[in-house]
Amino acid sequence: MNSSGSAQVREFLRFSGIGLLSAVLGWVLLYALVSVAGWNYLVAYTISFLAINALSYVTAGTYAFRAGDRGNRRGLLRYYLINLASLVCNGIALAALVGRFGLNYLVAAVLLSIVNAPINFLLHRRLTYRIGVREPGAT
Repeated sequence: MNSSGSAQVREFLRFSGIGLLSAVLGWVLLYALVSVAGWNYLVAYTISFLAINALSYVTAGTYAFRAGDRGNRRGLLRYYLINLASLVCNGIALAALVGRFGLNYLVAAVLLSIVNAPINFLLHRRLTYRIGVREPGAT
């Protein structure tokens, strides 16, 4: 594996570590909102998803991708747009996994997180933090 490939593996591992921590925090919040506060699981999932993303944006940019000044407002907008699309797809999948297949909402949320990790890594690396993208005016 070349140095570029091993660097991407390290990025993915850091991204996955941040993702795991974020996911655990999201699952705890989801559990609290559904099982303790009595909220609907889809509403609770949306709230926990959005709440955790602000922390994830900063930590992924700083720690996983070492993005430096790439973590700007436009990056934050791209981050939330990607995550909004992911939220919609995951919300539909979560409803199907729970309602149609009878999975527990937390088990379904864990499965969706595992499936989404590599997809989100690639999308955020390329689109949010613009790693590997030539900036206009760069030589």
